[in-house]
Amino acid sequence: MSTTEKIDLDYFIILIQEREIIWDKSRVDFKNKNLKTKAWEEISKCLFPDYDNFTPERKNKVGNNLVKKWRSVKDNFFRYLKKIKDTSKSGSEATNLKKYHLYNQLLFLRKVEQNNTDSSLDSPRDIETESTSTNESYRNKNSNLSFGFKNKKLDMDLHPTCVINKFARKKTKDPTKWKTNIAKCLRYSSKSMPTRVCEHNTKALKCATLTMNDLSKIHQNFYKNPTKHDQDIILFKLCSIQKTKETPNFKGKKKFKTNYSVFINKKRVPICQKFFLNIFGIKKYRVEYLMKKFYETGEFPREARGGDRKTEKYAQKKESVHRFIQSLRCIESHYCRKSKEAERKYLPCQLNIKKLYTMYNSDQRNVQLGVKLSYFRHIFNTEYNLGFGTPQTDVCSKCLELKEKIKMEKDEDKKNKFMTEKRVHSLRAKSFFDNLRDTTPSLKIISFDFQKNIPLPKVPDQSCYYSRQLYFYNLAVVEGHSNMPLIKERVFSYYCTEDEFSKNANLVASAVYDRLCKTNKIGISRIRLVADGCGGQNKNSILIGMCCKWLLDNGNIKSLEVIFPVTGHSFMPADRFFGVVEKKLRKMEVVIHPKQILDIVSEHATLIKFGKDCMVFDWKTTVKDILKPTTTWNIQFNQCKRFILRRSKKPGNVLVRGEIFYKSDLATAQNICKPRKVINMVNPIILPSIVAVNKSKLGDVNKLLSKHFGTEWQCLSELSFYKEVLLKQEALQETPSEDINIL
Repeated sequence: MSTTEKIDLDYFIILIQEREIIWDKSRVDFKNKNLKTKAWEEISKCLFPDYDNFTPERKNKVGNNLVKKWRSVKDNFFRYLKKIKDTSKSGSEATNLKKYHLYNQLLFLRKVEQNNTDSSLDSPRDIETESTSTNESYRNKNSNLSFGFKNKKLDMDLHPTCVINKFARKKTKDPTKWKTNIAKCLRYSSKSMPTRVCEHNTKALKCATLTMNDLSKIHQNFYKNPTKHDQDIILFKLCSIQKTKETPNFKGKKKFKTNYSVFINKKRVPICQKFFLNIFGIKKYRVEYLMKKFYETGEFPREARGGDRKTEKYAQKKESVHRFIQSLRCIESHYCRKSKEAERKYLPCQLNIKKLYTMYNSDQRNVQLGVKLSYFRHIFNTEYNLGFGTPQTDVCSKCLELKEKIKMEKDEDKKNKFMTEKRVHSLRAKSFFDNLRDTTPSLKIISFDFQKNIPLPKVPDQSCYYSRQLYFYNLAVVEGHSNMPLIKERVFSYYCTEDEFSKNANLVASAVYDRLCKTNKIGISRIRLVADGCGGQNKNSILIGMCCKWLLDNGNIKSLEVIFPVTGHSFMPADRFFGVVEKKLRKMEVVIHPKQILDIVSEHATLIKFGKDCMVFDWKTTVKDILKPTTTWNIQFNQCKRFILRRSKKPGNVLVRGEIFYKSDLATAQNICKPRKVINMVNPIILPSIVAVNKSKLGDVNKLLSKHFGTEWQCLSELSFYKEVLLKQEALQETPSEDINIL
């Protein structure tokens, strides 16, 4: 059995769809062989968990088999499209055209530009151009349905795509679990293993040459698919008919005789009827019926009982509904995990299925292709993973401001000015996301962000709303570009509680420094850090100073780049991870211990504890002693979107270049150290894993626990965490600051 026969085709196609470099000719880097090779390696690792342990020869064989399988699947899809086109041109109904079984999964290929003369491996051949132009006309007409999505986040401006029903909005019935189909499956399953019933060893019959191992393999292969149609195909291949000679007394005799054989080592071995029937465990009437139908019609007999008689009848209507749905604009949720299979997309909150149905039937192009609401709803629910979003929140202030100005302004010159400004703002946001999606092999992208504070304890008590609580801090660091699926090996959760460390730049710089030191740097010459522009945590001289120190200590890295987004457009991979965690936390009524949060986080990320697995350094103090204040730099620090760090020719120092644009390099690198200071002098000390918590907050926590669990709550073992926090805080307040030791 070949390698490709063992894979899940649906999963294989989903992996292909996620890697547009393999099939999307419109990409600028479509001919980049290195990117394609990397994409195929990623697919191989997903399909074969032990791929890394394969020998180079086996890896090459697996890769070639997958490429051949993809080419076969893709070409069959395009041939099917061409048949549909030829049928529609001739004016005949497509009732006899059997639907390609992977048609729905491969609909994303319709966006590929058609080119019949292209002979490259990844170029589509024999594609139907008519359907693509129809899709584009739909999309142009329905571009006004974005309802503000178009400029909300450009990296999420998408069109719906078909998904397998397992990941659709609603699941359909599974006929394989019906009692009648289970009984049918048992009817065509093996009842017993074959035995040797004859010893023919003549020129015409070679029954004796078959071993018991041969009989077992033939029998198992026959019953591998317990369906009558598949088994009849095997019988049809192994049997042949021979017309009998007509004699004067021919009336009443058989017009043909059947010859039986099996294949051993790709060679046909003739056997007798008794041996043949015993091998497959069937009766002679089943074979006789097949061969009789073939003799009379010259074709393989078709099953006339039951079957789907409506799908092909409504194929054109279904295709029209698909084109309409795929012409709509949708977005990914800000908090939505991008999985290997399929992610949920959202249409504007002003729409619903009935409104979409009305829009479809009111289109003049669908006069002859009208459908019922139930039919439209069925396709929408079972073949797409779409929802309807809630009203927008956390929208870019600049976008809203310019949008309202454009609405209200009556002067055409001023209106054009605002429209230009809005477009420039949107293009800058798009440039940021282009940097986040960069797939250059020698570049490693690391993005990081803090999750919103998680309060402890979480109880359903009404007084909890008015009470201050302890906070759980979770800093997510994600390796890789934004189009890669979030797997546990690439997502790292740095965590602590409010009584251990302050949520400041030291915490962020220490986590990033730890990840930079531990990440795999083989084949990497450039590092790109991506974070939001929060001044107190990320966009400050403390993070820049830490990056300078790390770059100086790692000579194999040529440059390090720190990028910040346009304000209001800070959608990053870490947000997907936070969305999954918060979704599960919302379903928990009571959360009283950090371990409950860590159990959820550990399902999707690698846990790293501040102060234990990752030391927290006092970067702030040492960096301020070495670096100049940002107000004295020759760049406008707050307006810079990129900082590029390179080692200086002067030993022990690093030069920094700040750019206010994402794609233009206009500034010059400069030394940011104070006179007679160099980056090599940055040597931070380790901070103790304890900080003072506001006394009033501790009092509120104590009152809340007393009210919910009783005044004797300290005796409860599940609340020991809060007891320890209160004891440590009391000891800290009694101990002078200079006597605090590093824990």
